[in-house]
Amino acid sequence: TLGSVLIAIAVIFALQGGARFLQLYLQWRLLTHYERKLTHGVGAAYLSSSWGFFVNSKIGHLVNVLAVETARATAALQFTLQSLAQFYIILFYCIISLLVSWHITVAGLVFGAIAGLFLKKFTGKTERYGALTSQINNEFQAVTFDLLSGAKLLKTTATEHHALQRIDEVVERKTHVRYVSQLSASFIPSFYFPLVMAMLAGIVYIATTYWDVAFGAILIFVYIFYRLIPALSTMQGAFEQAMIYIPAVIAIHEVETKAHEEKETFGAVPFTGLKNEMLFKNVSLSYEQNHEVLSSITFGIKPGEF
Repeated sequence: TLGSVLIAIAVIFALQGGARFLQLYLQWRLLTHYERKLTHGVGAAYLSSSWGFFVNSKIGHLVNVLAVETARATAALQFTLQSLAQFYIILFYCIISLLVSWHITVAGLVFGAIAGLFLKKFTGKTERYGALTSQINNEFQAVTFDLLSGAKLLKTTATEHHALQRIDEVVERKTHVRYVSQLSASFIPSFYFPLVMAMLAGIVYIATTYWDVAFGAILIFVYIFYRLIPALSTMQGAFEQAMIYIPAVIAIHEVETKAHEEKETFGAVPFTGLKNEMLFKNVSLSYEQNHEVLSSITFGIKPGEF
């Protein structure tokens, strides 16, 4: 009856809305947990490292990894999840298409593989631009930190214009890399749809001319292909965006590895309390080999002294 059909439609859309909300809830819960855990891991790696790690690192670079690259790494995970979700939708439609006509499906997969090989070189460019973005972000953070920490010196020496010129140079390269990376990522979705439509036309022509496939099967295949196009475009776009942000994951891994390699070492003798004084007798210190910072220093510090 009309009533039962309308009720069924309403229930289906309600279930769809609930499933959509559940998807977004799980997605953002995962992403926020990942970013929080990632940021905590970087901060813990910093604080557990020795002072030599900070001496040999640019503070702006460390700030960039902690504040910017962790957010970019979270974006990489987000776009990767979106790409995977679309992949499963595409897989479902491919199975349906195989059941309808395996000839047409195999032809579509072959044409799709050829198109993927054609567009592969643009994917590599996008990944390189992502790595360059991480590098320039580090440089921008370092310049900004130097500017703000040395503002008093800049004002007293009247060299503000030199500092501003340095910032302008970095910002110009930073915005240019962002421009070309987004342009590269937009190239594939823009040309993917016409390429796919040309493939569809070729497959339909071959199926009707040489394979004598039933017209009904062709109509079903065209409909499935029509539903596939947005999923393919979304998956490709999400994959391109992931390639832009994945270098941030590599940058975080590198700085964490370096921090762990220079981890603070602790003595084996437990400290039970300070009785008279702390005595340093003929103490030498170096962060790098053959370059002493302190040489044979002797002094004592009593309780309460600084």
